[in-house]
Amino acid sequence: MGSPIPVFFCAGLRPEAKGLCPAVPAMAVELTKKFSLLPPGATRRAASEENGLYLGLGGTFRRCFLDPAWIALAFLSHRVMPSPLKFGFHDFLNAQPLLVPLEKTAREAGFEIVKDVPARLADRLHAGELDLAMIPSIEYLSHTDRYRLVPGACIASRGAVDTVLLVMRGGVESVRTVALDERSRTSATLLRILFEDVFPPEVQYSRTHPDLAHMMRTCDAALVIGDQGFSARANNEGWTVIDLSQRWWEQTGCAFVHAVVAVRREVKLTPEGLEVIADAPAQGRAAMDAIVGDQVEKTGLEESVVRDYLENKILYTLGEEEVAGLTLFRDLCFQKNILNVRPELEWASL
Repeated sequence: MGSPIPVFFCAGLRPEAKGLCPAVPAMAVELTKKFSLLPPGATRRAASEENGLYLGLGGTFRRCFLDPAWIALAFLSHRVMPSPLKFGFHDFLNAQPLLVPLEKTAREAGFEIVKDVPARLADRLHAGELDLAMIPSIEYLSHTDRYRLVPGACIASRGAVDTVLLVMRGGVESVRTVALDERSRTSATLLRILFEDVFPPEVQYSRTHPDLAHMMRTCDAALVIGDQGFSARANNEGWTVIDLSQRWWEQTGCAFVHAVVAVRREVKLTPEGLEVIADAPAQGRAAMDAIVGDQVEKTGLEESVVRDYLENKILYTLGEEEVAGLTLFRDLCFQKNILNVRPELEWASL
């Protein structure tokens, strides 16, 4: 009984009379693994077949006389149990210490994990396809009228991360064209904040597929995010490489928040859901050895590189320092007219 079983409780239906043909059931309940969990004494003889209930399993009907209390419980569970909330998450290396524990507890917390790249997650949340998602922080700041900030978890950094890189063929002063990785938006905004006053005024940006070789053939510089950053450093062909997280840290002394969990305002999170999200950083740290082992096998990177990245370079708790960094990022975006307003950070609650 490992998969959901369609169960139809049909009052007064006689399969031999109906020829097992489709019928409109009196009550229809989608149960998962509950048939094997019927309470003792739930089945019993009925005075007559007319009072019987028939249980449809796999397209056939078997007579099954159930206690009225069990029938009522099943019916009510069908009526009142909400559908799981669609929780979007990206699958980059930096997300694994949050994603792994969330995938294990999602069902109990009422979540269904949906994976996509950061920019697509933002679009799908905006379109209402997702209820909440880990999205680029600039996407939350741009749509605070639609979203609330979920406390507890984020993806942030203090200093170099090796996965948000500006790669240039020459010096900053020679850059006229920049290829932007189309999968993220916060990093592109960070690039503008850090280099708008440094790049020549005629610099042009274009979003493109994250193929570093192609990006560098067609542009003077490229913004590389995610796991491709590791190969960019290893195979830079003499290129100049600047870590944007390190540059932010040097200029501001603040943590940089790359992504946050945002929930649509009309969506209500349960206490269990909020707790699972808030506990995810600690659960990820507790499972770090297993996560590192899995990612070494998946990425082909050295174990020391993966461990250093996940344990030392990426921060997963949205604490006071991270909120301060996010607030500064908001203020700078407003000053540079990237944001039309300076939004307040509003938190999700029960």
